[in-house]
Amino acid sequence: MSQSFCLKLSLKHVLLRVVAAICIASIGVGMLYLLPPYSTGFVNFGSIGLILGFLVSEKWRRDAESEKYKLQEVATTDPLTKLGNRRLMESELFRRLAIYRRYGTPFSVLIIDVDHFKSINDSHGHDIGDRVLQALARTIPATLRDVDVLYRMGGEEFLAVLPETTLNNAVIAATRIHESVNGMVVASNDRLLQVTVSQGLAEIQRQEEIESLLKRADQALYAAKRGGRNTFYMDLGQPGLEPIPGNITSDVDLNRRITNSSVGVGVHA
Repeated sequence: MSQSFCLKLSLKHVLLRVVAAICIASIGVGMLYLLPPYSTGFVNFGSIGLILGFLVSEKWRRDAESEKYKLQEVATTDPLTKLGNRRLMESELFRRLAIYRRYGTPFSVLIIDVDHFKSINDSHGHDIGDRVLQALARTIPATLRDVDVLYRMGGEEFLAVLPETTLNNAVIAATRIHESVNGMVVASNDRLLQVTVSQGLAEIQRQEEIESLLKRADQALYAAKRGGRNTFYMDLGQPGLEPIPGNITSDVDLNRRITNSSVGVGVHA
């Protein structure tokens, strides 16, 4: 907090306390007028005091609610990208898990990682690296549905939560992100910088915890990195089966395996 902001806050609290003291004094004086022969005076002083007291207490209540909202926003928002941070992401994942266990409503996650991000920082500077992350934070949500949410996990990694979406529909979202990011450029001093991302996809499975879901998506992400980057891989949720490229979904047998591994139906339109 800046000194000027702290000073304004301090003066504001002092002023409110002065007004509160005046209200209390007014009520006290009004109470004295309850005694004969001045009992009618209470209507004047007491009522004014009560009205002022109500106004001040209402002001305090609104200020408290505003401060609470600001603190919650700071605690759950990534300051650079203005996306939800990891704390808010985990809250949403556990909420989706509870819905899945109660109603059987599926959901999928995409872990999105910027390719060669260290090289971007080293070659162009950290301010350009920050600009890349901010551009992705604007570009990726524009490709998703209103119900989908993008979070910054940390560093150059993002996570998209896709409610009511099975794995084969999550492929549609990953494809849109892939195409949108490939068409994105970021200004870097005297040139335009092209950015690519790798993605790992996974759908929640029966009896699975969030930690396992994220681990499978992360394994799919690293498979995409090993597969040459600028692509996406998916984990089918079958023990012993390695993550596979997401861009070969035209294969009939693959679609059958995805469908068998999914629970429920979700349309990513």
